[in-house]
Amino acid sequence: MNMWDLDDLINGVEVARICGVSPSAVCNWRKRLGHPVPVWEPPSGGPFYSRLAVEQWVKHRAKGRGHRAEPTEAELLAQRTLINAKLSKIRKKR
Repeated sequence: MNMWDLDDLINGVEVARICGVSPSAVCNWRKRLGHPVPVWEPPSGGPFYSRLAVEQWVKHRAKGRGHRAEPTEAELLAQRTLINAKLSKIRKKR
């Protein structure tokens, strides 16, 4: 992984801190909403997320959609596409 990739990675506890919720809420969102989408899931330990993607998601949800609004299908597809592109670059450099 590149250093910028490592700097952007955060765990579920940090996602919870950014969102102002408990870590279990993040886990529930992931199960119920499919978001936030992890960018890396190591064989052991919890998943890691993109700080930028989480911050953008929080900002978007705060803009009148309400705290409990689910991300749209297009938002999820765009997020997954971005993540897959980043992972592809990482794999090519190995």
